[in-house]
Amino acid sequence: MSIFAPYLRIYFLIMSCILNIETSTDVCSVAISDSGQVIFNQEDHTGPNHAVKLGVFVDEALDFLDSHGLPLEAVAVRVPIPDCVSV
Repeated sequence: MSIFAPYLRIYFLIMSCILNIETSTDVCSVAISDSGQVIFNQEDHTGPNHAVKLGVFVDEALDFLDSHGLPLEAVAVRVPIPDCVSV
């Protein structure tokens, strides 16, 4: 199961093609969902290296969209919650 699954349930009812970016953990990941289904996914589990991998993963995701003729309708970014904020 993708780490984006909880968010996809919310967004797929409204939008069909979403670029999902995960930045809140040590895992760097980018996915594209279309109508709630993940159709592209890149993940790196080697540690906090978002500065190195994130741009590459986003470029690959956008190339995937272009090559399949899909329009990007939204971008969803999960960011870390600062320690000073209680949930």
